[in-house]
Amino acid sequence: NRRIRVLRELVADGEAGVVFVSSRVQAERLARGIPQLLPYHAGLSREERRLIESQLLSRKIQGVVATSAFGMGVDISHLD
Repeated sequence: NRRIRVLRELVADGEAGVVFVSSRVQAERLARGIPQLLPYHAGLSREERRLIESQLLSRKIQGVVATSAFGMGVDISHLD
């Protein structure tokens, strides 16, 4: 899959951040293909979302694949 290949290249280059997709299914599928990324969407519990946000901000993971509507609540300003 071209998307997974591009994401793997970004991760290999040390890039970090949020990738937005249009559906939960896409978020889950793309994140599953790359261990350094986690999915982030409304189907996760509040606790799961907080854990993922914490891991992202502490750089334990390189990024998240988020649904565009739900990802609007992610504050990535701390990643700079």
